[in-house]
Amino acid sequence: MMKLALVVAHIHRKNDKRVMRTVNALAEVMGVNYYYWTETPEKPETVGNITYWPCFYKLSSNYRSRKQYETALAERISQHYLTDLVYFHHYSATVPFEFYKPFSKVPIISDFHEYLPDDFLSGVDKIPKWLRLLAGEHVFKGLCKFSSGLVSVNNFVLKTAEKYTDCPKLEVKNYGDYALEPAAKAERNKEIVLVGKTTRKLDRERPMLEKLHEYGFKITLIGSESKPPYDFMDYEPFLSYDEMMKRIGKAAFSLVSFDPTDSKGRIRLNYIHSSSNKAYDSICAGTPVIIADDFCELQNIRAKVVYRCCNPDLDAEFINLMWTRFYEDLLSQIPLDVRDCVWGAEKKNEFIQFCTDLIK
Repeated sequence: MMKLALVVAHIHRKNDKRVMRTVNALAEVMGVNYYYWTETPEKPETVGNITYWPCFYKLSSNYRSRKQYETALAERISQHYLTDLVYFHHYSATVPFEFYKPFSKVPIISDFHEYLPDDFLSGVDKIPKWLRLLAGEHVFKGLCKFSSGLVSVNNFVLKTAEKYTDCPKLEVKNYGDYALEPAAKAERNKEIVLVGKTTRKLDRERPMLEKLHEYGFKITLIGSESKPPYDFMDYEPFLSYDEMMKRIGKAAFSLVSFDPTDSKGRIRLNYIHSSSNKAYDSICAGTPVIIADDFCELQNIRAKVVYRCCNPDLDAEFINLMWTRFYEDLLSQIPLDVRDCVWGAEKKNEFIQFCTDLIK
């Protein structure tokens, strides 16, 4: 009889890249009941080995509303208590342990997309940070202890979890889907692209970007939910993944931007140790990345230019120099990076083996 896995995406949409990557991989060796979040009513459907279970909820900042939804979802998935494997993406913000209780006799994998102690209730400014971090640490500790295996986007989370559990652990970064052959410099635009739906403030990058614009670089924001905040920036709408990869491949550089501080200027470990989808997509598209020196998780990428934010004129001059004199050297590093940046058969099979080894 075919084994069964239960995958719960929590507040992630049906086609979330990271979630669907795990669903499709597991579906190669077992049946999958996949619960995902949607803001529009949808009907369950079965395609191949995957049964899709939509979970309708209008996202709200109201705690009571969120708790009602998550409590009902925890009760709903408990019907699968006879499943062979449970895989949780992210976690419940209101009743995190309720999801784990029905599956005390089933191997559970927790996939941490964020550094939970710093991410927990991070959007609720009314809660003092020390209290939020304390609660987040409590939840993180509990979920680690409930889990038979841990998966995370970065090694920092897995290392932190070692003080709570010695269960098997696997790092699965936000890899690109495939790799393109890097275009030659002559085939590229003198352009820096910023790709992604998330709105970015770009306050600390602005002086550097303005200077780069003066050097003749076109600065283009692609796919953002909001238009560029500055007049010197161009804008292009959202693209499909395949079109986005081709578009990135035409640019000189891809800027991976993030703000390492919260609304009060305090450092967020969750941001510093985040695993950027677009960094890996850019390398897979054959384009070097520009990253800040405090973006810890990406410093091992070879095809990069690092800026420090403290001297925008010097940063811009250095980036322009890399384009005018050393760009071919940067491109030569792309093939060395690709193996660590793309989700290929080797990484997929390692993931499947990790999951199936937990099933007795």
